[in-house]
Amino acid sequence: MKKAIILLVLAFSSLSWSASFSSRLLALESAKDDLGIRVLLREYFKRPISYKEWKLARIVLGRRPSAGFDLVMAWDRHPSIKRYSSKTIKTIKALDKADQLMLSKQFDSAFKLYQNIARYFRAQSKGGIKRSNIQFYYSVLHSMARALYGGNHLKEALEVYSWIPASYYQIQQVLFEKMWAGFRAKRYDITLGAIASQRSAFFSDYLEPETYLVQIYTLKRLCRKEQAQAALDSLKKFYKALQSGTFTYLDWARRDLYWSSLQLLTERKSKDTERLDIVSEAQREGEIKKITDRLQKQYRMNRPTLMESLRLVIGYSTLANKNDKIIGRVNELEDPETLRAEGLEWWPAQDTEEWLDEIGSHVFVGKSLCVADAEEKK
Repeated sequence: MKKAIILLVLAFSSLSWSASFSSRLLALESAKDDLGIRVLLREYFKRPISYKEWKLARIVLGRRPSAGFDLVMAWDRHPSIKRYSSKTIKTIKALDKADQLMLSKQFDSAFKLYQNIARYFRAQSKGGIKRSNIQFYYSVLHSMARALYGGNHLKEALEVYSWIPASYYQIQQVLFEKMWAGFRAKRYDITLGAIASQRSAFFSDYLEPETYLVQIYTLKRLCRKEQAQAALDSLKKFYKALQSGTFTYLDWARRDLYWSSLQLLTERKSKDTERLDIVSEAQREGEIKKITDRLQKQYRMNRPTLMESLRLVIGYSTLANKNDKIIGRVNELEDPETLRAEGLEWWPAQDTEEWLDEIGSHVFVGKSLCVADAEEKK
């Protein structure tokens, strides 16, 4: 009898705890309290939870990825799914195998496996892929594009990169890779367009060191000397800012949606909507400190490598700007009508005002100045 009472108490306790978790999570979501959602989910992440609770958490994170993209990715591989979802386990195993193929440079085999996973997701989502799965799906597309790039299927890689929208948490990296694919494929319109998107107001004013290098090489090939010099000046400005300390961990975090999603949580702009009755002030301040410490640590780790990369790129870029023969010339770009037929959206590379969903759709619509330069020398 005593044992039965104990079991009954434990069962009741478990049910009330579950209801408390679900109701609190939904209340925080209703208030758009992203910091609160993050604190609650981090607290429960290491606890044993039911499949229903795990699924609810993923749905909420799908709707509120601003609680931190790291949390979105972590919840996709929560320890509990090993007990609940055989389909998810099978998918994760397939991903792990594809990743191993990528590491061993078996790019074509890896692509086929990633493609099968993407097709499986689409087949399971006839009404459209759910928001709780969307970041995971985009990451599979990203892996597909990388596999195509690694296998030197550059045209196909560019097509897959174009499928990934600006809402993907690694969109900055996608644009960086798309830039390289365009450069190697000699699609300089796409190359400069991807660079323009990286310079979007949604990100930092500063670009990746290699992005400056590709930009300068491309502009030199198009005989756009003044623009190439302006890019070099901007590169040197970045180096000085990093060297002097005016480029801080906050600037570094804004260069990527993954890290900026965390940095934005530390600002607490809408305190009036915070549910302090669910997540206390002390809990929030503690989480902000953890995020800040993590960002600062990551920045300190990255800063020396960034400094060295900038130094090398400045050297290569200066050499390229001074020597016209080192890069080569391109007299013509893709015909505009051909580009329109491929369904590319049109945005000038120097455009500074754009909406989030326009990121990645930039295409350079200028022309090579090499022909004009040659005519002047006659």
